[in-house]
Amino acid sequence: MFGEYKTRMKIADFDAQSKTCQGVMVIRMFLSIGIIFVALGSAALLQEFVRGGPDAWIFGPIVFLIGFPGMLIGFHLTDQTYRSYPLLVCPHCEGNLMKSKSIVVATGNCPSCGRKVLKDKTIGT
Repeated sequence: MFGEYKTRMKIADFDAQSKTCQGVMVIRMFLSIGIIFVALGSAALLQEFVRGGPDAWIFGPIVFLIGFPGMLIGFHLTDQTYRSYPLLVCPHCEGNLMKSKSIVVATGNCPSCGRKVLKDKTIGT
């Protein structure tokens, strides 16, 4: 039943969901990049407080090793954002319909499995 609901969606519904998802993805991407800047800024501050100490150089690499994985996790979560929007997941193969949005709108089919995901009279016009 849920799969049939998704195959009956209109282009307008798909477009509205994809625009909302894109906005959330942009915010998550900026937050992911911000993690690395916060980590590097923290390293700079820590080095400033321990200036002249023998271990002052170690803060940069340690904080970078914390910030870089945080950024990568943020990128992964950003890539999975589409799963929060049921209309952007193929009901047949659970593929990402956002990756090839123009193909989905033009053909009404999932770019991964090729099965019908949109039912709209304006498809292909």
